[in-house]
Amino acid sequence: MIKAKNYKNYFHIVDKSKLHFVEGWTHKKEHITNTFNLYFENIGDKEIFESDEIELLKDWMTDVSKLYKSRYKDVPYSKPLQTEAIKFDDKLILKECFNLLNLISKYHEAYIIRTNYEKKIKDTIYALSSDKRRLQQTYNKFDKISKDVRKDRKYRSKFYLLKKVLNILIKDEYTKRVKQYLFFISLNFKTVNWEKMLEGEDKELQDKFFEALSFFMYFNVSEDKIKHSLMILVYTFLTKRLGLKTKDSLNLTNRLSNNILYDLDNRNDYFTRELSKDIYLNSIFHYLPIFLHYNKKNKAPYSNEEIEQLAKKLKFQASMADKRYKKHENSVFIKSYENSHIHYVLQDLIFLYNPKNE
Repeated sequence: MIKAKNYKNYFHIVDKSKLHFVEGWTHKKEHITNTFNLYFENIGDKEIFESDEIELLKDWMTDVSKLYKSRYKDVPYSKPLQTEAIKFDDKLILKECFNLLNLISKYHEAYIIRTNYEKKIKDTIYALSSDKRRLQQTYNKFDKISKDVRKDRKYRSKFYLLKKVLNILIKDEYTKRVKQYLFFISLNFKTVNWEKMLEGEDKELQDKFFEALSFFMYFNVSEDKIKHSLMILVYTFLTKRLGLKTKDSLNLTNRLSNNILYDLDNRNDYFTRELSKDIYLNSIFHYLPIFLHYNKKNKAPYSNEEIEQLAKKLKFQASMADKRYKKHENSVFIKSYENSHIHYVLQDLIFLYNPKNE
């Protein structure tokens, strides 16, 4: 268990000491290009995009920047709007552009994997997650391996972890609860300092842990749901993080989906309610939380009783880290759960640049 006095050490803290403040989100195309170049040099895989998609994304990001800056044109501020940027190799890198590009890239990569590269995830829960019979068969297989004393203990440890989680997933009364634990890992995966969390553990055992974890990070979810999740998060980023108007954010989101990355005008536009109301955590894919909108005409994904149980679990876990959370009502944790898509887009990247070139 993480002790209360130490729990913050297990999370990454973004070092903002190198950030500069510049006027506006500055919509010069050269700064957008600088940001794209640095991102794909350090984090993203440019190959998941077509060359024309990259250029269209730059134009899209430039328009986002213009709208962000225009928010303040009629406000009588005594000083110009200041926003965070980085001077990298004497080039201006836009922090929020960097974060938004990362969000789009990671979910688009998941979409590409789901659409074109299913073989990459054949050894995960992907093919089993909606089939209780196959889950049981896989549990039996892992159970047998974990008990085979002829095999190395470290090798067996991975299968011991796998079978423990599978055994609970198979039981209907625990399925939703276990899925929620996995969902929260995906929500916080990039904020956890795993090196610190697993400090002192044997390297081989650490590798086995991540192999086991990876097994549960690819549930069987359609590419359309991955796309919908991305659009929810982009819309939320534009409205909640950048503060753009609802109409502008909706137009930008639909343009990204229908004119740049996916449907090329073959799908009707998303409605505001699909991107902002009744949003819930539906699944996991590629270590990413998959959010969806549910229509209240249909059955809710979680009953009131299940939500209360979930809130109690969240409160219990939070209280282990910090006893002050015991004083909060369950409604605080329910609200946090219902707004997890907002919290997710408010996270910063672990790092924004390679400091050696600063």
